[in-house]
Amino acid sequence: MPVMVDNTIKVPLLSVWQGTEEHFRNVQHLILKVHFLTLHTFQLTRWIFVHKFNNASVSSSYAGKQILTAYKANVVLQFSGYLQYVVNHLLGMRRAKAALHRAMAGASQADFQQACHERIWLLVAQVKAAIMARNVDVSSLTPEAWVVVDRLSPVLQSYVSDYCFSENNIYKDMRMEPLSHFKAFCALDKLLRSMKAKGFQCFPQQSSWIPGHVHIHTKVLCEQIIGRKYSSAVSAQNVWSEIVNTDGKAFRARNKRFFWDTIMTDGISLSIIKKT
Repeated sequence: MPVMVDNTIKVPLLSVWQGTEEHFRNVQHLILKVHFLTLHTFQLTRWIFVHKFNNASVSSSYAGKQILTAYKANVVLQFSGYLQYVVNHLLGMRRAKAALHRAMAGASQADFQQACHERIWLLVAQVKAAIMARNVDVSSLTPEAWVVVDRLSPVLQSYVSDYCFSENNIYKDMRMEPLSHFKAFCALDKLLRSMKAKGFQCFPQQSSWIPGHVHIHTKVLCEQIIGRKYSSAVSAQNVWSEIVNTDGKAFRARNKRFFWDTIMTDGISLSIIKKT
């Protein structure tokens, strides 16, 4: 039974399939090619498609966008946390707070918090301000803060010389322009490893061997599945009717939504894209 989700209808692929066995194999080959490429970086994906699978250029754009989106999301989700971790690690905040707690044993909570503010949090704020500025005035820093900023210099110098953070805030800017921070993100990982600390994955890669869904529209259908040259004169309705039952219930217009000559499939299920 067709299931409607947003602007797509999901059905089993074989329930609407009426193409040949060769066409079905071509669908599976396309899925495997796109899946293979999503296991690699965006640059490698682009190179393989351009030089090896020219006819799959349209499908490659979907795979490339998915990978690029994963890279951007990785920066947004992880950069700020790891940057704060490195700052805290270099400042030895945990050790400093524990030592202060031992030295002030028996003191009130208010006195302890005040001491933490004066001896630890002000130092952290100074380092954060230096990170925001990037071009640091050495005379304005305490020796402890300068040591931390100096260790972070490979990260801070990885930006172009005239780059300015939005609202002078690196944390807001990395959410607005994550790609501008990708080089610094990699430099931060390298710094972590040089500190003998556990690094992180700068380049998220698909590790599952289970193929995902691929987009197929009329051009991909003609050139990859049917093996026919595509042109603007091609009747999309006739082409799709060779492969799937476009007269079936799943493809009919519903709530003023019509089949958009685009599907998504993993070789088992089928998502029929519709538009108003």
